[in-house]
Amino acid sequence: MKIKIAITVQNGRTISGHAGRTNRFLIYTIGNQEVIDKQELILNKNQTFHNIFHDGIEPVPEHPLFVINSIISGNMGTGFFNKMKMQNIQALSTDERDPD
Repeated sequence: MKIKIAITVQNGRTISGHAGRTNRFLIYTIGNQEVIDKQELILNKNQTFHNIFHDGIEPVPEHPLFVINSIISGNMGTGFFNKMKMQNIQALSTDERDPD
């Protein structure tokens, strides 16, 4: 079984906070307990979670992050956590800075 994990990396190098406003992610595909793929994803402003959940833009099933299993960020609010849960995405916060 493969899982996909998105990690917020606004500057492209370190795990960033404010998951809802981040538009840059590293997407890791994990299989057989190892990383089998790592890609960068850059969303446009209208695709950020803040915009789709707070500014009245309805989430669409084709959103590029709705295929992930988990999202990891430096911080997130309860609202973000609950909205990810509604999309069947596990949301986790961490103090780590290195995405790898």
